This record gives sequence, C-alpha cells and structure tokens, in this order.
Amino acid sequence: MQERLIMKRIILASKSPRRQQLLKEIIDNFDIIVSNPEEKKPLFVSLKNVPVHLAKQKAKEVYKDNKDALVIGADTVVICDNQILGKPKDKNDAKRMITMLSNKTHIVVTGVYLIGKGIKKSFKCITEVTF
Repeated sequence: MQERLIMKRIILASKSPRRQQLLKEIIDNFDIIVSNPEEKKPLFVSLKNVPVHLAKQKAKEVYKDNKDALVIGADTVVICDNQILGKPKDKNDAKRMITMLSNKTHIVVTGVYLIGKGIKKSFKCITEVTF
C-alpha cells in the first residue's frame, strides 16, 4: 500500500499572477516565494526540456530554505524556428517577435517541478499554437 504524504505547507516559487490563480483553483492556502536563479539555457538540455530545467532551479532554490514544504516551480517558453523567444526588450523587439510568429505554428512548453520531503517530480505540457 502506498503511503500518503501530507504537506503542511505548499509554496509556489513563481511571481506569475496566472500561476497563482490556477493554483488557487486547486488549493486555498499556499505561500509564494519567488526565487531568481540565472535563467540560462544549458548546452546539454533540449529546447523542449528547458522549462523543466528552469522550474527545477527555481523550486530547489526555494526548497533549500523551506524543507518543511512542498515547493512548486514552473516555467514556460515559446519556441519558434528552433529558438526560444524571451520577453521582448522593447516595442521593436515585440514587433519582431510578432512578425516571426505570424502565419506559423509555434510551440509553447510549460515545465513544472515539485520538490518536498520524499518527492521529486517533474513534468511538462507541450502545446502547438498557430498564430
């Protein structure tokens, strides 16, 4: 029989209002602690696995000071023409990105990493978007 783990505290390691809203639909009580690891794509990680890698960095950073909690890290990337599009730097960069995405199908990948006492779990969701 599988033992049921009960976490007294859940922490979302994200400042994203949308992620906070989604988590509130599942549970009422959780804390938010934002970590800010350097978000660089390592050479050894495929583009589709970058969000899981970044989510893991965020969750582990928060977990090291909160061993009593279940920490949830998440990250999302947009992949177009075999490259990750970051946040636009300015209006011109935003226009460039919109032009790049127009009349194409691109991929949006969200990675999630959970870490807590006896738990280390990751998963990702890949969505194709035509713009």
